Amino acid sequence: MHGRRCRSGRQSNLPHGSSTRTGFLAVRSGLPLSHTDMPISRKPTVTVEDGITVIHLGPEYESLDEHGLDELRESLLKAVDGANPPFVVLDMAHTKFFGSAFIEVLFRAWNRLHARKGEFAISSLTPYCREVIEITNLDKLWKIAGTSREAVAHLLKKVNA
Repeated sequence: MHGRRCRSGRQSNLPHGSSTRTGFLAVRSGLPLSHTDMPISRKPTVTVEDGITVIHLGPEYESLDEHGLDELRESLLKAVDGANPPFVVLDMAHTKFFGSAFIEVLFRAWNRLHARKGEFAISSLTPYCREVIEITNLDKLWKIAGTSREAVAHLLKKVNA
């Protein structure tokens, strides 16, 4: 069935049963994917601000569902393991959605930091993401800051205490 409408309302010429995901085509029809249809490799930007590790999730991390989460998990945990001192800010300014699989990644990161007497903070949450964090009471466990600069300042107080 060609010529159907996508969820976005645009015209789609994909065969029925095919679907699109950000940056790649997931074909259920059994046809092979070309290299241009494969997901783009993405890694978060990691900086150190006043001795605090800050992990910035860019625009390519707008939606953190299970697709592509393995690569982010690996990059995030590697940055957490390399943080010295073990104080990390996760800047999520561009993230508009995440699911329970991403919350598991956050817990893994926090557990690794906590085992090293470190701390974890999240900054720049969109209203939806902030609501998810608050509903799950994770804002009681981690510092939630408006900006990465505020989160760094909070963690610096802990380092210097």
